[in-house]
This record gives sequence, C-alpha cells and structure tokens, in this order.
Amino acid sequence: AKVEFVLVTIANGENLPALDSNGLSDPYVKFMYGKVEKSSSVIKKTLNPVWDETFKLTGNFDAINFVALDKDKLKSTKMGTFQVKLDEIGQMNEEWTVTRELQGPKARG
Repeated sequence: AKVEFVLVTIANGENLPALDSNGLSDPYVKFMYGKVEKSSSVIKKTLNPVWDETFKLTGNFDAINFVALDKDKLKSTKMGTFQVKLDEIGQMNEEWTVTRELQGPKARG
C-alpha cells in the first residue's frame, strides 16, 4: 500500500550530552527521508529539550534518519543518530510513539 504522508512529531530529548563549556547544549534534531532534509528548532541551554514539533512528510521513502545536534556559532556538533524504518512501526492510520537511544561516540544514557 502506498503511503500518502507520515506525520512525525519531534517530542523531546532526555539526558542529552553536555557539549558546551557551560555544561549544557543547544540541541536540535535534523532528519532526512528520501532526498528531503528538515530540522526542528534549536532549544538553548538544556540537556532535556521539549520540541513538540510536528512535520508532514510526503514522498516515497522507507526510513527516516535522525541526527541530534548541538548548535554552535560556527558549526553544529553531532550528539548521536538513530533511524526509524516505516515497516517497524506497524499499521498505518494509527499513532505510534517511538523512543530511541542515540547512537554514536558522544551519545549516552
């Protein structure tokens, strides 16, 4: 069955790595699907951000790749990544909550 669209809500992060000198981070989430890339807003000075931002994804894709980043003036530092495959989340036309641990060298807990 062809999927017309997927609604993705970037809800929150917990216990993110502290990558700034103040012991905090300025986290945001970038995600890629097909050839499209989107980003959440940046939440300043926190390790437990709440975004609660919803995006409508259209097109033909099998998975969504997420990257959590710390925003800095010059460049962003990657905190970690994870992937959600559409065939892992069950029935369409239903709401699913997916919680993932960040993977990568700076990821933790």
